[in-house]
Amino acid sequence: MTAKYDDSYFDALTRLAYDPPPITCPGLTVSVIRIRPPGAFPDILVEDQLYPVIGMTATGWLSTARLGWRLFTGDRAALPQIAKACNLAQQELIKEADRLKAAIARYAARDDASPDIIHTRTHAGDRP
Repeated sequence: MTAKYDDSYFDALTRLAYDPPPITCPGLTVSVIRIRPPGAFPDILVEDQLYPVIGMTATGWLSTARLGWRLFTGDRAALPQIAKACNLAQQELIKEADRLKAAIARYAARDDASPDIIHTRTHAGDRP
């Protein structure tokens, strides 16, 4: 049986909980988000590829699977709707406690002095 969510979803949820988003970073912005049916993560489109939004901060930073942080620059009135969609979908991740604990262990074991592979996919191709 194939898992519904890969490790990048759990890593993004862990990032949302423990890592502050960048203060600012040109090129890490997105202005359009697709809200999906209840219980599904919203998506952003970056370079013709969809990435699920796992959660967001009050300031509009989006923690995405396989991509890292992105700042939402679209209509700020949409933020509560984005947060609600993420919160509903996060409940599915939280139910998988063993995988969430493994993501937290990966986070705790990482070497912050080494390049973060999450940020290798920026628009400019550089690590912010």
